[in-house]
Amino acid sequence: MKTGDKKAWVESISDTVIGTLINFPLNLLLLTITFALEFTVLWTAIASWAVFTVVAVVRKFLVRKHFAKRNR
Repeated sequence: MKTGDKKAWVESISDTVIGTLINFPLNLLLLTITFALEFTVLWTAIASWAVFTVVAVVRKFLVRKHFAKRNR
């Protein structure tokens, strides 16, 4: 396996693990809030999508910056 491929795998796996550690508790929190506010299924899905999208973009940006700095 090429060094670049190995680094890409490490970054991908790291990002996925970080995403899981963030998203599972975040999902529980979002569901608790949306159930308490009595959101419909549609609005719960929209709220979840919006929050997860923002969190994913920020997470990926930070992970990419970390690995770019580390690989210099």
